[in-house]
Amino acid sequence: MAQLSDSLSDSRRFMAWAGSASDLLPILEAMERQLADQRASYLDARTSFYRAEVERHQKDLAEAQASFARRHPDAASGEDARDSLVKMYSQLHESALSRLQEVEEAAEKFDEVAVTLRSKRGQGARRTRGRPSEIVGYLTHLDVRELEFETPAGSGTGHRVSVRFDEEGVRITASSTDSRWTSAAMSQVTEAVRRRVPWWRWMRSLWFLIPMMAIASVFLVASVVSAVPKGTVDNGVLTPVFLGGAWVLTPLAVWGATKALPPFELTSSERPTGARVFYVLGSTLASFGIGVVVNLVS
Repeated sequence: MAQLSDSLSDSRRFMAWAGSASDLLPILEAMERQLADQRASYLDARTSFYRAEVERHQKDLAEAQASFARRHPDAASGEDARDSLVKMYSQLHESALSRLQEVEEAAEKFDEVAVTLRSKRGQGARRTRGRPSEIVGYLTHLDVRELEFETPAGSGTGHRVSVRFDEEGVRITASSTDSRWTSAAMSQVTEAVRRRVPWWRWMRSLWFLIPMMAIASVFLVASVVSAVPKGTVDNGVLTPVFLGGAWVLTPLAVWGATKALPPFELTSSERPTGARVFYVLGSTLASFGIGVVVNLVS
């Protein structure tokens, strides 16, 4: 009975990620590990023809050398190199070894991680590939706006995993003809990504921002309206001002919050922008609270 294929594609998204280039290393290593089991079989499949070619020419060379030794039993060591047949098979053997080395070097790179990045909106994409430590070193001094990792970089295997960082946060995608491989890859790569997902990520959700900013805008406009002396302005004027103010402030506040809390930030400092924003807000609120308490006590 033929074995049924059990392919699976899966994805996971976080609304924000912030960290340094070195914080990407666990993610890249987790991606590279997913192909460890396929590495040996892939290398064997890609080089088997060339290894057989080397062995064949090596055998032919050995037979030619033995034939020369039988025809010239008194020849000194190394003289067989001048024999035309020995020379031909020696050249064939060296050429085969050179081709095998080239194929092995290319096959060794099959599980490298491919990198695509953009520094500015509308700017062309830069691409490279390499091992995790090489990629981290490459990214350390670059201004990165969008970033995508994908492995394997260029093989025909049925397994693939990618991690994309952009204005929507970070998305992890895995697909394979083996559903168990997909599940394992998603679990391990997601765990590596999660380490630098900030706690405030859910604050970028419109389901949170719109209601909260609407409430804040209503209270702000209400406090301004309440400061107007009674009887100086007709209620028919205050009501549209109240509603219009809340309507205008809400989208502005949502826009400001999304800008203050970037979905993806590859920073060289220890404290990402989002953390600095909350540090400033916390310090401001603490100062305000202390001032209120001091005023009450005095």
